[in-house]
Amino acid sequence: MCFDLDSHPPITPIAGGAIDTEELVLRSGDGGRFAGLLARAEKPIGAGIIVLPDVRGLHPYYEELALRFAEAGIDALAIDYFGRTAGIGLRERSGDFDFMTHVAETRFSSLSWDVRAAAERLRTPGDGRGRTIGVPTANLSVWPAQQLPKAGVYVCRAQVNGQWLGALTNVGVRPTFEPQPVFPRVEAHLLDFHADLYGRPLRLEFLEWLRPEEKYPDVQSLLDQMQLDIHQGRALLASRGDRPPQIG
Repeated sequence: MCFDLDSHPPITPIAGGAIDTEELVLRSGDGGRFAGLLARAEKPIGAGIIVLPDVRGLHPYYEELALRFAEAGIDALAIDYFGRTAGIGLRERSGDFDFMTHVAETRFSSLSWDVRAAAERLRTPGDGRGRTIGVPTANLSVWPAQQLPKAGVYVCRAQVNGQWLGALTNVGVRPTFEPQPVFPRVEAHLLDFHADLYGRPLRLEFLEWLRPEEKYPDVQSLLDQMQLDIHQGRALLASRGDRPPQIG
């Protein structure tokens, strides 16, 4: 599949149809490791699809493509099968990537193992950790060209449909849940917000860094710390006393 670097999939976004992509590191039955981007449908129809990108790997185009499938009710998983030889640390590869070397090392047998591992992951229900542990988050897509703040927990302001809310945001790799390093992600918990965020644009304004991202021995320890973060964030937001500007 060839496309310009600034292209988007020719499928109109459907509000409320998908959650967001989740970065994964999968292991095949033969021991190979590779990265993937998983998009779960909010209203699944029982179908799933595996997306095999070109040599550029997990380019934002394929993340958008996976989201469009999920918005149509189809769980989608894009996998970087070149990661076996090219490494899994990059979300997309530069233009000078020596892809022919890795093409020559790609085998049908290893690709079959990778597709099988991806299919098994698609058949596994999503964890929905934020909702499960009682602190739902909005998971924001991170494009490779974006410059992220340093890893950690931040007090933020979030704008949703013109409304400003307080938020606690984590920038990092979720070390409590992820056994292997994954791509950085941005997860925001909006204070006192209980409506559906799916399909809505979200703007974050970072106000203050609270603490570094840490790995906890269990979920309860993480929850206890998150409650402290929320309490501290509320206090900081209340002390500011100013209202965010309206964006026109």
